[in-house]
Amino acid sequence: MTTKAIDPPGDMTHAPTNKLYFAAWRWHFYAGLFVVPFLLILAVTGMIMMISTATSNQLGTVADVAITGAPVPVTAQAEAALAAVPGGILNQYVAPEAPHRPAFFAIEQGHA
Repeated sequence: MTTKAIDPPGDMTHAPTNKLYFAAWRWHFYAGLFVVPFLLILAVTGMIMMISTATSNQLGTVADVAITGAPVPVTAQAEAALAAVPGGILNQYVAPEAPHRPAFFAIEQGHA
């Protein structure tokens, strides 16, 4: 009994002639594996920052207060804030953004 080897078709006998093309696609694939997670993190954190900025003021907090009467003058509010911190120094005043939002005072503690 004799066996005869069957030759593969002509296309299968030669290696790909353009190795640079396949190397470029391989590097492109690996670059995508490393870059895509980074871009996803950037997109998600950017969206979180965008949403949180829309819901907070410059001090990073959002508070609503009930309007109970006539507005208190800013000087009286500043004196009350300074009285809460003995020896404190008023650094910053942030005006309310709307009538139902509070005013904010940044007070530095005094050096005693």
